[in-house]
Amino acid sequence: MRPILIIYFTVLWFTSPALAEGRIDRNSDESILIRMKNRAENAREGDWKILADCAEKLISRGIANDEILSWIEKSICVEENYYNLSLLGDYFHLKQDYSLAKQFYVKALLMAQKVNNPDAMRRLQWKILISMGTENYYNSVGTPSR
Repeated sequence: MRPILIIYFTVLWFTSPALAEGRIDRNSDESILIRMKNRAENAREGDWKILADCAEKLISRGIANDEILSWIEKSICVEENYYNLSLLGDYFHLKQDYSLAKQFYVKALLMAQKVNNPDAMRRLQWKILISMGTENYYNSVGTPSR
């Protein structure tokens, strides 16, 4: 019995890493992109929040593509608010269009003021300052290369 257990655990020890390589890492960018695409495609008609949340998840990971932009635009068409306008600013910030990002941050800030959300106003003020600083920096030293 003992030799069988030794052989079993030896085989298990050496095959586990090989089997594990075939698994999809649930936290990889590709895996999250697939999950967010499925979630956005299966969102109910008129559910702006799911589209915005999917876009936010990917933008926070540094992913910005045309599909994400379309999710944000659809979200804004359903209900324009400071959350999805801020995401649009984040999208353009990632795309290194700091002037356009600042415009959407300012618009989002004005909407956050209307609903009297001090936390959102504080975050948006910082985003405006960062986008202004980044834009001014790159205007003085040149555009970053990617």
